[in-house]
Amino acid sequence: MKITRRVVCSHTLLALALVAASCGGDDTQVDGSLADSGADALPRTGDSQAGGGAPEVEWVYGYGGLDTEEHPHAGAQLADGGFVMVGESSGESGSRIFIVRTDERGGEVFGRAYGENQFNLGNFVVEDARGELLVAGSWDAGRTSTDEDRVLLRLSSTGEVLARQVYPSAGRDAMEGIHLNADGSMIGVGYVGADIAERNTFIVDSGGGVVMGLNADLSAAWEKSLPASFFHPFRVLPRASGTGYAVFGACRRPTDEPSFCMSFIDGEGNSSEPILYGDGTSNPFDFDATPDGGYIMTGHRMTCAEGCWDGWMLKVDADGVVIWELTFGEPNGGTPEQMYEECYGVRAVASGGYVTGCGTGVEPGNEVSASDPLNIWRAYVVRVSELGVILWQASYGSPESNNAAEFILATGDGGFAVIADSDQYSEGAANFALFKLGPDPR
Repeated sequence: MKITRRVVCSHTLLALALVAASCGGDDTQVDGSLADSGADALPRTGDSQAGGGAPEVEWVYGYGGLDTEEHPHAGAQLADGGFVMVGESSGESGSRIFIVRTDERGGEVFGRAYGENQFNLGNFVVEDARGELLVAGSWDAGRTSTDEDRVLLRLSSTGEVLARQVYPSAGRDAMEGIHLNADGSMIGVGYVGADIAERNTFIVDSGGGVVMGLNADLSAAWEKSLPASFFHPFRVLPRASGTGYAVFGACRRPTDEPSFCMSFIDGEGNSSEPILYGDGTSNPFDFDATPDGGYIMTGHRMTCAEGCWDGWMLKVDADGVVIWELTFGEPNGGTPEQMYEECYGVRAVASGGYVTGCGTGVEPGNEVSASDPLNIWRAYVVRVSELGVILWQASYGSPESNNAAEFILATGDGGFAVIADSDQYSEGAANFALFKLGPDPR
């Protein structure tokens, strides 16, 4: 088991308050045991493989079977206590935006697909004050087989399309994230002009990052390009100061490697130069605001020459200065060069600290033996304190079927909801699954 925690000494009052007792600047390595982190090693038996002190699964359901495969990307807990998940449903004819809404116990309220022609993606969803759903993604433009536009859908609480706004641009484009303002306007981030070969649902290496001001009727008020190195923004959140926004995503280093990065924009989309984090190759996917005005980031970083990934979390202050970082992986054992930990969602927790949702397993091309039980992907959850110390970690799902967390929510009852890509809980090769975890024991 791998844990590397690095506290970064800063001269800001916030950082001094957080790390006064541990400001040595050295990496702390813990291998083979979690004794120092307050969590136990994770067993490999049973359908719920929670480590010591981790919450058990209250319930889990699968959704999909519409096409060959459904893959989730994000979700939200709704005002009525239920959940909504967004991604795409893919088959021989292409893919469509796929939305599932459930009640508070996971019962399906509706599951619907949206889109035309060949390739449509659902990337993010929020609920507005009227109980309507705003969905960001890609919409097949129908001009060529390799041309998608950014799209926003407004759906009723039962899934009917109330409005659709497409934002045309040449090449492959996507709206990745939106922030809903109190007046109903929005800030949206995404990319435009990606190459033909970039038909994927994760990091897009070509094209350019953009930020948009959006009116309540979904029309565009303005659009600005992000700095050239900022090629794939994923999320946008307001700054704690009340002025402007923080945009999180992937930047290109001078060495051409992708990296976690963040820029600040004003209310008209004018951007600061991005702050890049760490060194080497890293893939960012999500961030959340923290109670102290800063941000918590998650994704994964390449930690060996052969291309394996470990989970990576960073805590930064309101100005983007790193307070601490945490690298973690191999929760169930295995050779680091063989195992992949890929993290896609993170949330601040009301009781303090943070939680991230990941997948852990072996990519097919990296398998040493077809019978190795570590080949099976697990939904991997890591809970950390405000200081970046692991409180508990756990993997969930059957040892015979793949389950990989694609997003995570801190729920109103003090527990967690893990949105997973699953072979286990529905029909088809892979589908949405929703694991509801019990209240946080910490």
